[in-house]
Amino acid sequence: IIFLVMMVCFPTLIVDDMFNLIGYLVVVSIVFIVADGITKPLQMVGNDALYVPVFTLLSSGVAILGNKTRRRVLASTLKIKDMARRDNLTQMYNRSALDQDSEIYLGMNKGILGVDVDNLKLINEIYGHNFGDQVIKSFAQTFSGLLANAHTYRYHDDLLVAIVDAREFDVESFWKQFLAAVQPVKIGNQEVTFHYSGSYIYGKNLDQDDLRECLRDLDFALKEAKTHENLVIYSLPEARHHFSQQYLDHKLSLYRGDDLTKM
Repeated sequence: IIFLVMMVCFPTLIVDDMFNLIGYLVVVSIVFIVADGITKPLQMVGNDALYVPVFTLLSSGVAILGNKTRRRVLASTLKIKDMARRDNLTQMYNRSALDQDSEIYLGMNKGILGVDVDNLKLINEIYGHNFGDQVIKSFAQTFSGLLANAHTYRYHDDLLVAIVDAREFDVESFWKQFLAAVQPVKIGNQEVTFHYSGSYIYGKNLDQDDLRECLRDLDFALKEAKTHENLVIYSLPEARHHFSQQYLDHKLSLYRGDDLTKM
């Protein structure tokens, strides 16, 4: 009866899943035993009128404190899990997070947008890696800021990826906004301006292999964007047809080894 009264009077104690509910019931049972032990002297002296309210007060108070502690632990655990999914430099979600989230994008008409900085390796060699990190951080803030309603990730190095709704996303309009929004990065009194390349592939990825191939083709499309134009756009079937031979040639070159050393 007391337990039912507590659940009615303190609805915030009702937990979200069965596992936590079982744990909660165990804690409440222990609390009841302890409270019963503390209030036994009241029964022994025959003061039954005080026994029930004191027992209820003690058990309710301890249960509420225990629940607050459990909620703090749960919040801390969720924060740690979220930190593990984020990139330390940009605070965007990382490649591991994209792998974990991939199932929610399957079978839907999604667009995958990839953007990176041209010649980042050269930038690192000339200005240093710390400056290169500033470039990535500034570029990531602009990218994720313009795509606030999309899922954005730092996939690797300077490649940032966004998963968008292909039915609504206007990639050419976004690209104009992005190029207008990116700012030069200062090194001392000098402002350094950078160039960016983008690729966009849209369509339905039916399974994990489809999505992995799409992300692979996104990389090939970025290389094409750097040599021809700043932004290239493909439907999923077009990208598969266009880049499948490039992928095979790339794998074959790795198999053959270096032309000079034959290794």
